[in-house]
Amino acid sequence: MEMLDLIDESAKEGVSCRRSCELLMIHRSRIFRWQAARCRDQSLENGTPGPEQALHRLLPEERKTIVALARQENLVDLSHRELTVTAWDKGLVYVSFSTTYRVLKDSGLMGMRGKDRRHNGSAMAPIRKDLTGPNQRWCWDISYLMTPVKGHYLYLFMVLDEYSRKIVHWIISWWLNASEAKALLEGAMANENVLNLPEDQRPEIINDRGRQMKARPVRQVFEDHKMPQLFARPRTPNDNPFIESMFSTVKTDPEFPEQFRDDVHAKEYFGIVSVRGSTPYARPPGYVKPAE
Repeated sequence: MEMLDLIDESAKEGVSCRRSCELLMIHRSRIFRWQAARCRDQSLENGTPGPEQALHRLLPEERKTIVALARQENLVDLSHRELTVTAWDKGLVYVSFSTTYRVLKDSGLMGMRGKDRRHNGSAMAPIRKDLTGPNQRWCWDISYLMTPVKGHYLYLFMVLDEYSRKIVHWIISWWLNASEAKALLEGAMANENVLNLPEDQRPEIINDRGRQMKARPVRQVFEDHKMPQLFARPRTPNDNPFIESMFSTVKTDPEFPEQFRDDVHAKEYFGIVSVRGSTPYARPPGYVKPAE
């Protein structure tokens, strides 16, 4: 306001508005805006540019769709980026990654991820009973195998007997889903004739908390066959150390390829070699050793 008064007084003395703006080092268009705002009795304070609400702002229905999608049991382990792409694929809502993150954070569905995250204290370590023989406790997990195509992986599913460290069963797959996990477990039970054992003598299962482990079809297998399922705590590999150690042994073997051409190459490798200091890999049903 004082600057406008100064320019008005200068104009009465014969100094043009243009010259006054040059001396004050201010653009003339700003003075025009201030003068127009003063005529309309508006504030001269600089406000946030643009409209108060964006024209393309998120609708309440879209926000509800994102929250509902994030709460689905089969999608609870997806990151906000994966969840956004899933919403695109389903044709439910088209938003950016940052919008999904903001909605989940506002709804209390997004937390810090990674090894530095502190435990909330509510997760309990699995209770391990002393073992006296094989097939009393199995552990299983999934590991990535590199391929020549960046971003495309093969997956090694493996079940290990904790007492004998025997690899009960393994499969190689292009798919990381519950169907493959179910096939792995059913193959392991067939290899060891678990279903012929009394229900109170069947092995208990320990695994991580990935969505394949928590999927309803997998949990239904354990419930139907009376095999207790134990879950390791999040970001606590020491709760399931034997299978983690086995994967480390497999991948540090001198003959382990850096990349596998395809699933046939991977199946040939894991069907022939033995891990040093461990039992040979169990071969899948119907496996035929390739000709030398």
